[in-house]
Amino acid sequence: MIERVENPGTEYYSPAKKIGELLKRELKNDPYFYFFSPDETTSNKFDAVFDIEKRTWGMPVKSGDLPEGPNGRVVEMLSENVLFSVMTGHLMNGEQAMLGSYEAFLPIITAQLLQQIKFIKQSKSVSWREPMPAVNLLSTSTCWRQDHNGFTHQSPALISQLLSVPSNLVNCIFPVDDVAAEEAFNFMLSSRNVVNSCLIMAGHQYINLLLMRSRILYLRRLATS
Repeated sequence: MIERVENPGTEYYSPAKKIGELLKRELKNDPYFYFFSPDETTSNKFDAVFDIEKRTWGMPVKSGDLPEGPNGRVVEMLSENVLFSVMTGHLMNGEQAMLGSYEAFLPIITAQLLQQIKFIKQSKSVSWREPMPAVNLLSTSTCWRQDHNGFTHQSPALISQLLSVPSNLVNCIFPVDDVAAEEAFNFMLSSRNVVNSCLIMAGHQYINLLLMRSRILYLRRLATS
């Protein structure tokens, strides 16, 4: 946790690396927490998870491989559709999970997301069904960077689709720095019966704008917007 930002607007941090540390925290504290990623955990700067947990792997482990094993809770597969399906099954069992990918590729699961929103809406009218943990998506973008694969890894299509849904079952969150990213992460974990999409700047470090005392105000606005 960042205790204090001495000089907001002058210090640089990585929101994506902060999210990686928070994912690491959850994997350590919650033995049922899973993180799903389509083979992009390291490039999205979430690789702190490998300090505490293994990647799911059923083949022989070679020297130079990331920490891997059959019981790993970092699930990587180059298929957002499969990962989303497995994650929602885990969520419906009452356990927490998150899925991270580049924003340009998450529109692949748009149809699944829309169906899940319909399910959430209907399930709220069933008395015996307990509220399920939120469907939490960590969407990363290279933002202003156009070098390498910057252009191909940016697309607001999923955000546009989610914002068009006529319901209160979707939150699109845009943390401005690592302080806001931590608040957004905690908000997502505390949510029930919603879809949360959090857009995070990956790659370079970005300037820190918020004092810690601004966090309460930020969270209140987040919860009411």
